Amino acid sequence: MRQRPFRGFADLRPQVAEPTLAEFERFHAMLPAPGVARRCVAAFKDTIVFAPSSYTDEDFPARVGDSPYEVKRLTTFGYWLLVLVSLTGLSTLLGFTDTLDAREVDVINAREVDDVLPPHSLHPSEAVMQYVRRKSGEAVRPCRRFEYNFRLA
Repeated sequence: MRQRPFRGFADLRPQVAEPTLAEFERFHAMLPAPGVARRCVAAFKDTIVFAPSSYTDEDFPARVGDSPYEVKRLTTFGYWLLVLVSLTGLSTLLGFTDTLDAREVDVINAREVDDVLPPHSLHPSEAVMQYVRRKSGEAVRPCRRFEYNFRLA
């Protein structure tokens, strides 16, 4: 029997199932069950952009540097801290959060991108998308779309 080589402690973590759309929806609404939060955080592979709708393109440098809205090494504890500090969890708990959109995006190509992310003041600007592409080092393709109105936050 052939064994695969040990590549570090990441190999020792148990493989967890990818969260469902409903679980990601609760995660983005900032009020999931603790186990769901842990699985969703793991699915993001440690880094997220958590920005208010008031961000500017200058907040996302095109060539070098980091955005003040990039959360590196997101942990479950860090996620719960964001929930508390941003008041988004309280907004959802009290019923002051509107889910505007939560869906899987199956196929994206140049023709369909505008259908998935039509122009809107709350959608990521091209500067944000370029920043995310630069930081990830690869093409970025939306696979899910979530939009909320946290009326309390």
